[in-house]
Amino acid sequence: MQRNSLPTILVLDSDLGFMLALSQELSRRQIAVIPSRSVREAQSLLAEFRMSLNLLLMHCSRPGACAFVEEMTKADPHVKIVGIVSKRHRCRKCAERLTAHFRDPEDRDPERIAYCANVIEALVREQGRGKRYASGT
Repeated sequence: MQRNSLPTILVLDSDLGFMLALSQELSRRQIAVIPSRSVREAQSLLAEFRMSLNLLLMHCSRPGACAFVEEMTKADPHVKIVGIVSKRHRCRKCAERLTAHFRDPEDRDPERIAYCANVIEALVREQGRGKRYASGT
């Protein structure tokens, strides 16, 4: 994969409004966003554009999400993974790989876009590899 000039994240989610709002906010912060609604679409986009990722933001309820996380971390052990979790979907299978998490539906609210962007920006720009857990406060 080639290195990108901007930090790049892939968002794997089905909520187009959330992905658009987050993409706009991150774009203002000089962070490129690749939106994807499915694992198959994400794999296709990554293969087509041959981009390296700094971070994967994925909704844990998406089919195949945990297997995709495993695939991504094998390809690049330094990629940061942020999960969008809910009471029904908590990423039990890949929880130890999450660098941070957002709560669904609370953190997907339009008023929380800046908060989500702040967490993502801090993660893609930080030098260390320490674990962080986003909270809703």
